[in-house]
Amino acid sequence: NWQVNRMQTSQAGCVSISVTLVSPGGREGEMTRLHCPNRQ
Repeated sequence: NWQVNRMQTSQAGCVSISVTLVSPGGREGEMTRLHCPNRQ
């Protein structure tokens, strides 16, 4: 069971993707990535 949150930021057309993982054991982990496809 995991949920992905995508937030579009106006600066440099970057996309911030936050992924929250919750395992059956009760462990929770979070990953945050920043993608800037328009960056050169």
